[in-house]
Amino acid sequence: MVQTLQQNLDDLTADEYEVLRSMSHLSKNLYNKTLYEVRQHYF
Repeated sequence: MVQTLQQNLDDLTADEYEVLRSMSHLSKNLYNKTLYEVRQHYF
């Protein structure tokens, strides 16, 4: 089971929200790419 943390970010400006959204998307992509590469190495 994966543990997650949820926080309310109501006081962000639109620009801050877009930066955070973009960084989260890139972080997800990096995780998935790394997981793919590791799995390819072993299988």
